[in-house]
Amino acid sequence: FSSAMVCIAVLMSSVGRRPVRNRRLASPEPAHARNLALLGACVTIALIAWAWNFELEVAVLGRSALASFPVQLALVGAALLVYALVSASVGFLAGQLGVSENAANALANILSMVMSFLGGAWTGLSLLPDALLAVAHFTPAYWVTLVVEGAAGLGEVTAEAVLPLVGDLGVCALFGVAAVLVGLVLGRSRSRAQVA
Repeated sequence: FSSAMVCIAVLMSSVGRRPVRNRRLASPEPAHARNLALLGACVTIALIAWAWNFELEVAVLGRSALASFPVQLALVGAALLVYALVSASVGFLAGQLGVSENAANALANILSMVMSFLGGAWTGLSLLPDALLAVAHFTPAYWVTLVVEGAAGLGEVTAEAVLPLVGDLGVCALFGVAAVLVGLVLGRSRSRAQVA
């Protein structure tokens, strides 16, 4: 989460510098096309980060996991992909807010540490107090952890066992969709304010 968000924040900061921003605003492209192009660049960075992480995971688990547990590995890969896309959407939102590189770096580190804790990376979710577990439901890391733990504990692959995990992936993806929509609205309103 942190690495993709910081890379995206550096990209957005570079694009937001006055000379580049003025050239972008002077172009005949509509604001939504410029914002979608920026979002595409953010998604590309997230996909590169995901591919690197997932390739390392497959290398650590061994190629035999691909043959023995393809559905479980696909679920874990999908969970990591959705989480990477959420990090891209949060980085895009931070860039649309005009956050500086240093502030984005701090924000990425703090967010990733808090989400790692609330997602159960440092301690099992069952060990979290009820109040923290209630807060954890409002982080994408919690839903990704449910998918990864569910895939790891998946004995027999059935539709009844897999569909709830796909639903958890959908909840995580909604965090990313919300951040992208807010970022697009902010980008459009900032473009209008800068033109006016």
